[in-house]
Amino acid sequence: MSRGLGDVYKRQVVAEPTTETAPEAKVFYSNGSLRLDNLNGYTGYVYSIYGSAVSNFKINSDSETKSVNLKAGIYTFTGVKGNEKVSLKFSVR
Repeated sequence: MSRGLGDVYKRQVVAEPTTETAPEAKVFYSNGSLRLDNLNGYTGYVYSIYGSAVSNFKINSDSETKSVNLKAGIYTFTGVKGNEKVSLKFSVR
């Protein structure tokens, strides 16, 4: 039985870390501020749904807020720390 693109999309989990390296990692966006929880020591990258780099920064605490001006759309946050990598999707309305 073949699966269509819709089947794959329905099974995709949004806003959950993709690795066990930072299972409590969370990303929130509101009014020009990106809040990052449990990502101390990571370098953060924000990409548009089209793969364009929007922002990058170093995260220096367990709860940090970065000023990032994002238009409405879907974005991917990727955090890298050594060999560890965490990816989360989030939307801006």
